[in-house]
Amino acid sequence: MKKFLIALLALAMLFCASCSAPDATTVASYTLPDGTAQEIEMKLASNTDIVQYLLYVPSTWVIKDQSASTVAYVSEENKTSVSVAQWNLTKEYTTIDAWWSLVKEDYVKTIPNFTLIEEGTPTTLGGAEAKNYIYTATFSGQVYKYNVVASIDQGSIHIITYTSTPELYDNTLAIYKEAILGSFRFS
Repeated sequence: MKKFLIALLALAMLFCASCSAPDATTVASYTLPDGTAQEIEMKLASNTDIVQYLLYVPSTWVIKDQSASTVAYVSEENKTSVSVAQWNLTKEYTTIDAWWSLVKEDYVKTIPNFTLIEEGTPTTLGGAEAKNYIYTATFSGQVYKYNVVASIDQGSIHIITYTSTPELYDNTLAIYKEAILGSFRFS
């Protein structure tokens, strides 16, 4: 019996060791338009006690929300942002295509000047299959450009949205596509 308890305790310790907290920081890389490789220090933006993903953003970015969604932006002067929303799958949307079909229908009806640029380009997110959508829309007279990546993991759909004005969109696009999306993980 004593050997059994020791073995059980050893297994419990091994299990707990594999459940360690995620790193608070990491380093990611991205490529400038001129082809120069850059490294950037990243910080954990998501609250892993609440959500099932790890979102890292550049260490200089401002984290605005760490609740059931995560929102971070470049600075007080530049509100270019990244947000992540996570919803449980429902009977209305069980696939990325079904989700997008409902969202797109709603956007066409309700968002002024909704203009689709790219629809459903296959990609990956955290090692899982994903799709990419790019569009513009106008709110309060301001045009915004969106780059959305959607993926399904563990019964939830995860939506990462990069939002900027068209003038600032390309300034941090490589950081978003390579460093932020590249370091994203499902937990």
